[in-house]
Amino acid sequence: MKRVNMNLAWMGVVFSAMSSILLLEYYREILAGSPSYTLGTVTLFLSLISTISLLIVYRQWSVLLNINVLQTLRLAEQRSVNLNEKPFVPNWPYIAFIAFWFFEFLFAGIWIFSLLQLIFFVIFLHYLFETIRKLQEIKIHLYRTLFNIDYKPVIKERNVLSVFLLTLFTLGVYWLYLVVRLSRNKRISRYGRSNHEKSGGEIVKACPNKERNLSYCNCSYPGCPRKGICCECMHYHRQHGELPACYFPNDAEKTWDRSIEHFKRVV
Repeated sequence: MKRVNMNLAWMGVVFSAMSSILLLEYYREILAGSPSYTLGTVTLFLSLISTISLLIVYRQWSVLLNINVLQTLRLAEQRSVNLNEKPFVPNWPYIAFIAFWFFEFLFAGIWIFSLLQLIFFVIFLHYLFETIRKLQEIKIHLYRTLFNIDYKPVIKERNVLSVFLLTLFTLGVYWLYLVVRLSRNKRISRYGRSNHEKSGGEIVKACPNKERNLSYCNCSYPGCPRKGICCECMHYHRQHGELPACYFPNDAEKTWDRSIEHFKRVV
Protein backbone atom coordinates (compact mmCIF):
# COMPACT_ATOMS: atom_id res chain seq x y z
CA MET A 1 0.00 0.00 0.00
CA LYS A 2 1.52 3.32 -1.13
CA ARG A 3 -1.24 5.79 -0.41
CA VAL A 4 -4.54 6.34 1.34
CA ASN A 5 -7.52 5.33 -0.78
CA MET A 6 -9.08 8.71 -1.60
CA ASN A 7 -12.20 7.06 -3.03
CA LEU A 8 -12.90 5.56 0.39
CA ALA A 9 -12.08 8.85 2.11
CA TRP A 10 -14.50 10.80 -0.06
CA MET A 11 -17.13 8.07 0.21
CA GLY A 12 -16.89 8.19 3.99
CA VAL A 13 -17.10 11.99 4.11
CA VAL A 14 -19.95 12.39 1.61
CA PHE A 15 -22.05 9.53 2.97
CA SER A 16 -21.48 10.76 6.52
CA ALA A 17 -22.77 14.22 5.60
CA MET A 18 -25.76 12.74 3.75
CA SER A 19 -26.68 10.37 6.58
CA SER A 20 -26.49 13.24 9.11
CA ILE A 21 -28.88 15.36 7.05
CA LEU A 22 -31.28 12.43 6.57
CA LEU A 23 -31.10 11.61 10.28
CA LEU A 24 -32.25 15.12 11.18
CA GLU A 25 -35.15 14.74 8.78
CA TYR A 26 -35.99 11.32 10.27
CA TYR A 27 -36.03 12.76 13.80
CA ARG A 28 -38.29 15.56 12.58
CA GLU A 29 -40.72 12.97 11.22
CA ILE A 30 -40.61 11.06 14.51
CA LEU A 31 -41.52 14.21 16.42
CA ALA A 32 -44.33 14.82 13.95
CA GLY A 33 -45.63 11.30 14.62
CA SER A 34 -45.22 9.97 11.09
CA PRO A 35 -41.74 8.43 10.70
CA SER A 36 -40.78 7.02 7.31
CA TYR A 37 -39.17 3.60 7.71
CA THR A 38 -37.74 3.86 4.21
CA LEU A 39 -35.95 7.05 5.21
CA GLY A 40 -34.70 5.38 8.37
CA THR A 41 -33.37 2.40 6.41
CA VAL A 42 -31.59 4.59 3.88
CA THR A 43 -30.05 6.66 6.68
CA LEU A 44 -28.80 3.52 8.44
CA PHE A 45 -27.35 2.14 5.20
CA LEU A 46 -25.48 5.36 4.35
CA SER A 47 -24.19 5.64 7.91
CA LEU A 48 -22.93 2.05 7.84
CA ILE A 49 -21.14 2.48 4.50
CA SER A 50 -19.63 5.77 5.69
CA THR A 51 -18.39 4.25 8.94
CA ILE A 52 -16.81 1.21 7.26
CA SER A 53 -15.09 3.43 4.67
CA LEU A 54 -13.67 5.72 7.34
CA LEU A 55 -12.53 2.79 9.49
CA ILE A 56 -10.48 1.52 6.56
CA VAL A 57 -9.03 5.01 5.96
CA TYR A 58 -8.04 5.35 9.63
CA ARG A 59 -6.24 2.03 9.41
CA GLN A 60 -4.43 3.12 6.26
CA TRP A 61 -3.21 6.24 8.07
CA SER A 62 -1.52 4.22 10.80
CA VAL A 63 -0.11 1.59 8.43
CA LEU A 64 1.47 4.18 6.13
CA LEU A 65 2.99 6.08 9.04
CA ASN A 66 4.44 2.91 10.55
CA ILE A 67 5.86 1.87 7.17
CA ASN A 68 7.62 5.20 6.86
CA VAL A 69 8.93 5.01 10.42
CA LEU A 70 10.50 1.64 9.60
CA GLN A 71 12.01 3.02 6.39
CA THR A 72 13.37 6.06 8.23
CA LEU A 73 14.92 3.91 10.96
CA ARG A 74 16.41 1.60 8.35
CA LEU A 75 17.99 4.54 6.52
CA ALA A 76 19.41 5.87 9.79
CA GLU A 77 20.84 2.46 10.62
CA GLN A 78 22.42 2.11 7.18
CA ARG A 79 24.06 5.54 7.56
CA SER A 80 25.07 4.87 11.20
CA VAL A 81 22.93 7.71 12.54
CA ASN A 82 21.80 7.15 16.12
CA LEU A 83 18.13 7.98 16.76
CA ASN A 84 16.83 8.16 20.31
CA GLU A 85 13.13 7.93 19.48
CA LYS A 86 11.34 5.19 17.55
CA PRO A 87 7.71 6.30 17.28
CA PHE A 88 4.96 3.93 16.19
CA VAL A 89 1.18 3.89 16.07
CA PRO A 90 0.25 0.79 18.11
CA ASN A 91 -2.54 -1.52 16.96
CA TRP A 92 -4.38 -1.98 20.25
CA PRO A 93 -6.27 1.37 20.37
CA TYR A 94 -7.59 0.82 16.85
CA ILE A 95 -8.59 -2.79 17.59
CA ALA A 96 -10.37 -1.73 20.80
CA PHE A 97 -12.09 1.10 18.92
CA ILE A 98 -13.33 -1.33 16.26
CA ALA A 99 -14.49 -3.83 18.89
CA PHE A 100 -16.58 -1.30 20.80
CA TRP A 101 -17.98 0.15 17.57
CA PHE A 102 -19.16 -3.37 16.71
CA PHE A 103 -20.67 -3.84 20.17
CA GLU A 104 -22.45 -0.49 19.86
CA PHE A 105 -23.82 -1.52 16.48
CA LEU A 106 -25.13 -4.83 17.89
CA PHE A 107 -26.42 -3.44 21.17
CA ALA A 108 -27.68 0.03 20.29
CA GLY A 109 -28.63 2.17 23.24
CA ILE A 110 -25.96 0.91 25.66
CA TRP A 111 -24.09 4.16 26.27
CA ILE A 112 -20.99 2.57 27.80
CA PHE A 113 -20.03 1.12 24.39
CA SER A 114 -20.27 4.56 22.79
CA LEU A 115 -18.15 6.06 25.55
CA LEU A 116 -15.45 3.37 25.30
CA GLN A 117 -15.46 3.68 21.53
CA LEU A 118 -14.81 7.43 21.83
CA ILE A 119 -12.08 6.93 24.44
CA PHE A 120 -10.12 4.44 22.36
CA PHE A 121 -10.52 6.53 19.21
CA VAL A 122 -9.07 9.53 21.07
CA ILE A 123 -6.15 7.35 22.21
CA PHE A 124 -5.64 6.20 18.61
CA LEU A 125 -5.59 9.81 17.38
CA HIS A 126 -3.14 10.77 20.13
CA TYR A 127 -0.67 8.11 18.97
CA LEU A 128 -1.26 9.08 15.34
CA PHE A 129 -0.55 12.79 15.87
CA GLU A 130 2.42 12.08 18.14
CA THR A 131 3.93 9.70 15.58
CA ILE A 132 3.53 12.33 12.86
CA ARG A 133 5.21 14.95 15.05
CA LYS A 134 8.12 12.74 16.12
CA LEU A 135 8.62 11.33 12.63
CA GLN A 136 8.92 14.79 11.15
CA GLU A 137 11.42 15.77 13.86
CA ILE A 138 13.47 12.66 13.02
CA LYS A 139 13.36 13.47 9.31
CA ILE A 140 14.53 17.05 9.93
CA HIS A 141 17.52 15.73 11.87
CA LEU A 142 18.22 12.91 9.42
CA TYR A 143 18.04 14.97 6.24
CA ARG A 144 20.20 17.68 7.75
CA THR A 145 22.79 15.13 8.90
CA LEU A 146 22.89 13.01 5.73
CA PHE A 147 22.03 15.38 2.90
CA ASN A 148 22.76 18.81 4.38
CA ILE A 149 19.29 20.01 3.39
CA ASP A 150 16.29 21.21 5.35
CA TYR A 151 13.37 18.80 5.40
CA LYS A 152 10.10 20.70 5.21
CA PRO A 153 7.36 19.06 7.35
CA VAL A 154 4.40 18.10 5.14
CA ILE A 155 1.77 17.68 7.86
CA LYS A 156 0.66 20.39 10.27
CA GLU A 157 1.12 19.42 13.91
CA ARG A 158 -2.16 18.85 15.75
CA ASN A 159 -3.27 17.66 19.16
CA VAL A 160 -6.32 15.67 20.12
CA LEU A 161 -7.89 18.37 22.29
CA SER A 162 -7.91 21.05 19.58
CA VAL A 163 -9.25 18.59 17.00
CA PHE A 164 -11.97 17.45 19.40
CA LEU A 165 -13.05 21.00 20.26
CA LEU A 166 -13.08 22.14 16.63
CA THR A 167 -15.08 19.07 15.65
CA LEU A 168 -17.53 19.75 18.48
CA PHE A 169 -17.94 23.45 17.67
CA THR A 170 -18.45 22.78 13.95
CA LEU A 171 -20.86 19.87 14.54
CA GLY A 172 -18.48 17.40 12.89
CA VAL A 173 -17.68 19.44 9.79
CA TYR A 174 -14.05 20.02 10.82
CA TRP A 175 -13.45 16.30 11.22
CA LEU A 176 -14.78 15.57 7.73
CA TYR A 177 -12.48 18.30 6.40
CA LEU A 178 -9.54 16.82 8.30
CA VAL A 179 -10.19 13.32 6.93
CA VAL A 180 -9.87 14.60 3.37
CA ARG A 181 -6.90 16.84 4.16
CA LEU A 182 -4.89 14.11 5.86
CA SER A 183 -5.73 11.58 3.17
CA ARG A 184 -4.69 13.76 0.24
CA ASN A 185 -1.60 12.85 -1.81
CA LYS A 186 0.71 15.37 -0.23
CA ARG A 187 -0.20 14.52 3.34
CA ILE A 188 -0.12 11.07 4.94
CA SER A 189 -0.18 9.31 1.55
CA ARG A 190 3.21 10.71 0.60
CA TYR A 191 4.69 9.07 3.67
CA GLY A 192 4.31 5.76 1.84
CA ARG A 193 7.34 6.57 -0.28
CA SER A 194 10.64 5.50 1.18
CA ASN A 195 13.36 7.85 2.32
CA HIS A 196 15.79 5.84 0.23
CA GLU A 197 13.71 6.64 -2.83
CA LYS A 198 13.61 10.31 -1.91
CA SER A 199 17.34 10.45 -1.52
CA GLY A 200 17.93 8.56 -4.74
CA GLY A 201 19.85 6.01 -2.66
CA GLU A 202 22.83 8.31 -2.24
CA ILE A 203 23.89 11.61 -0.79
CA VAL A 204 23.55 14.30 -3.44
CA LYS A 205 26.76 16.27 -3.92
CA ALA A 206 26.86 20.05 -3.87
CA CYS A 207 26.21 21.78 -7.20
CA PRO A 208 27.79 25.19 -7.99
CA ASN A 209 24.75 26.11 -10.12
CA LYS A 210 22.14 25.14 -7.54
CA GLU A 211 21.05 28.65 -6.56
CA ARG A 212 20.64 29.70 -10.19
CA ASN A 213 18.78 26.49 -11.04
CA LEU A 214 16.38 27.01 -8.14
CA SER A 215 15.15 30.24 -9.72
CA TYR A 216 13.83 28.15 -12.64
CA CYS A 217 12.74 25.07 -10.68
CA ASN A 218 8.96 24.71 -10.20
CA CYS A 219 9.14 21.48 -8.18
CA SER A 220 6.82 21.67 -5.15
CA TYR A 221 7.70 18.27 -3.66
CA PRO A 222 8.88 18.87 -0.06
CA GLY A 223 12.22 17.58 1.15
CA CYS A 224 13.60 16.63 -2.28
CA PRO A 225 17.45 16.51 -2.08
CA ARG A 226 17.79 16.94 -5.87
CA LYS A 227 15.94 20.26 -6.09
CA GLY A 228 18.12 22.71 -8.04
CA ILE A 229 20.56 19.96 -9.08
CA CYS A 230 19.26 19.34 -12.59
CA CYS A 231 21.58 16.52 -13.63
CA GLU A 232 20.69 14.47 -10.54
CA CYS A 233 17.01 15.24 -11.05
CA MET A 234 17.07 14.12 -14.69
CA HIS A 235 18.99 10.96 -13.82
CA TYR A 236 16.61 10.06 -11.00
CA HIS A 237 13.40 10.51 -13.01
CA ARG A 238 14.80 8.72 -16.08
CA GLN A 239 15.57 5.72 -13.87
CA HIS A 240 11.90 5.68 -12.84
CA GLY A 241 10.48 6.24 -16.33
CA GLU A 242 9.38 9.76 -15.42
CA LEU A 243 9.99 13.38 -16.35
CA PRO A 244 11.19 16.19 -14.01
CA ALA A 245 8.77 18.76 -12.61
CA CYS A 246 9.95 21.48 -15.01
CA TYR A 247 8.38 19.59 -17.92
CA PHE A 248 4.90 20.18 -16.47
CA PRO A 249 2.74 23.29 -16.12
CA ASN A 250 2.51 24.45 -12.51
CA ASP A 251 -1.03 23.16 -11.91
CA ALA A 252 -0.16 19.72 -13.32
CA GLU A 253 3.14 19.64 -11.41
CA LYS A 254 1.36 20.03 -8.08
CA THR A 255 -0.22 16.57 -8.51
CA TRP A 256 3.32 15.10 -8.21
CA ASP A 257 2.47 12.69 -11.01
CA ARG A 258 5.71 12.69 -13.03
CA SER A 259 4.72 9.89 -15.40
CA ILE A 260 5.10 10.24 -19.16
CA GLU A 261 1.41 9.32 -19.52
CA HIS A 262 0.49 12.32 -17.36
CA PHE A 263 2.77 14.54 -19.45
CA LYS A 264 0.96 13.44 -22.62
CA ARG A 265 -2.41 14.25 -21.07
CA VAL A 266 -1.60 17.79 -19.96
CA VAL A 267 0.76 19.08 -22.66
